[in-house]
Amino acid sequence: MTAASGESQWGRLAITVATSLLFSRCMPPRVEFINMPTDRVESVSGLLDLKGGAIPRRVEAMAVVQLPNRIRLELSGGGGVEAVVILAAGKAWIARPPDRLVYATTVDDLSQRLLGVHVNAEDLAGFLTGRQEFLQDWTAEGRNFDSAREQSLRIRTKIDPETAFPVAIELLQKGKLQATFRWRQVQFNTDPDPTAFLPPSGYAECDWETITADTGITRTR
Repeated sequence: MTAASGESQWGRLAITVATSLLFSRCMPPRVEFINMPTDRVESVSGLLDLKGGAIPRRVEAMAVVQLPNRIRLELSGGGGVEAVVILAAGKAWIARPPDRLVYATTVDDLSQRLLGVHVNAEDLAGFLTGRQEFLQDWTAEGRNFDSAREQSLRIRTKIDPETAFPVAIELLQKGKLQATFRWRQVQFNTDPDPTAFLPPSGYAECDWETITADTGITRTR
């Protein structure tokens, strides 16, 4: 084998490997849920990092395969998808792609871990995934919360008047500001979506910052 042919083979191998890596990164992730009411799926969204981070990413279901007590999703977003939330029968089901189940039960305690308050699973998932009605109607006190103890809880969205894009949310209880959640390193693309809380595609990497009103402590996730 001549040096030229050897170099050619190495070049082809390099191209093959690079192409494989590229396509493996671009392949849509797959996630599978089991033991859930697949006939009552209401919505599919992607957002959560169950290890405590919160870099929201827009995710859309490209294909849904429904099997007995099982649902399989092909998702857009590539390997960067943090996790998937499915609303079914009024409950939130959560998993992390690709191809492995993380959480498939109700999320009664999830709001406690994220916000320090209890809200019902559907409202919480709707809030986290930026459904439009929650941007417009979170100030309807008492409507979205489970117990009488949280009837005075209010979540308020702060809108940037120049971009019409939500830049922060405030958590209030009995009229007192409890915490502020806001973007750090906000960099809008040329066409931000004013109807969604999640960053539009093309957003730079953004950290999620929580400022606790009582202590002033800033916690970045």
